[in-house]
Amino acid sequence: MLRSLVGSEMCIRDRLKKIKYQEGLYESAEGQMLNLEQMIAEHEFRQIEVQVVDGTKSFNEAIQALQKEMSVDDVERIMDEAADSMDYVNEINGLLSEQLVDYDDAQVDADLARLMGTTESAPVLPDAPVGEPGHVVLPDVPMNQTAAPGEHRVAAAVE
Repeated sequence: MLRSLVGSEMCIRDRLKKIKYQEGLYESAEGQMLNLEQMIAEHEFRQIEVQVVDGTKSFNEAIQALQKEMSVDDVERIMDEAADSMDYVNEINGLLSEQLVDYDDAQVDADLARLMGTTESAPVLPDAPVGEPGHVVLPDVPMNQTAAPGEHRVAAAVE
């Protein structure tokens, strides 16, 4: 029995050594995996930095192209022309508003009376015949007369 205990003890030691070895491998693999994740994150960050630098280069090129096309003097000249145009428009608006203010009340009353006089002389039309709501009153038309040659008659529907 002693031998079986010694044999079992040896077997247990071997298994414990194997477990320790596997734990070491696991810790080593986990460390390598963390290292790889960190390297991937750094690589992605570097790619973003490259994109930022490329964007900055494009921006600088666009600004340089604008500077070649237009100088500060050109912008100042355009702004001065726009201000002159606005002054001209404001002057015209001022003149027009003065002319409207000078239009006195007597002229307004005379124009109104003239306009009212033209509407009062319009011909007066007779009132339309009134019947029941939804029913139109029409004049009587003889039914037995025939149309003369060249004359057209429209037949009315009888209810």
